[in-house]
Order: sequence, then C-alpha cells, then structure tokens
Amino acid sequence: MQVVIRDEPSMNLLGLLLRTRLENATGPIEGEVEVVAGAMHVALRFRGDAVEVMRGDSRTGEPPKHRARIEGTLSALLDCARGRGVVRNFVTRAIRVGGDPRLLFRFARALGTL
Repeated sequence: MQVVIRDEPSMNLLGLLLRTRLENATGPIEGEVEVVAGAMHVALRFRGDAVEVMRGDSRTGEPPKHRARIEGTLSALLDCARGRGVVRNFVTRAIRVGGDPRLLFRFARALGTL
C-alpha cells in the first residue's frame, strides 16, 4: 500500500508507527479512520491502495468525516498491531472502537492484526 504522510517533519510517533505497518498492507480500503493514543491523534484517509496519514484531527471546521475511530493507550495499540493481547485489550477496554465495523475490520486486516 502506498503511504503518504502529510507534513512528515512534524508527524507524531503514532503516525510514524502506523506508516511502517501500513506499507506492507494489501487490499483496497475506502474511508477515514481516526486513531487516538493518549494525546496523539492521527487521521488515516484510505483511497483504494493508498493511504494519507495526517497529524491530529483531520477536521478543519467541517463536520466529522471519520467513519471509524480507534482509541487506546499506545502500549495497547502496539500490542494489537503485533497480534498480541487483542482480546484482553478489548475486554478490559484498553482499546475502544466505534463507527463502521466493516471499515474497522478491513483496517485490522491491513495491520495484520486479524
């Protein structure tokens, strides 16, 4: 998957970590996903086989466009990205998700979590 980072010099750690995971992802995805880890916010805009990674909330005074949201601690998100502790993190609510379940499922598969 082609990954483009908007304003790379000021990208936070979460965005850089997601870039490395998404570079090896396969399969087209459409939609926007917001990922939140502590104070770090990253918006991912998927368009087919490409993804744009943006720091912070991608909203610029417009209504929210995110179809899915994932929020949790950085350690819990990293565990899930590595395929460890997925069920435990969801049961203990260390990771919370919301929005379109089909988009969340495709995103999880792209990360290699499922």
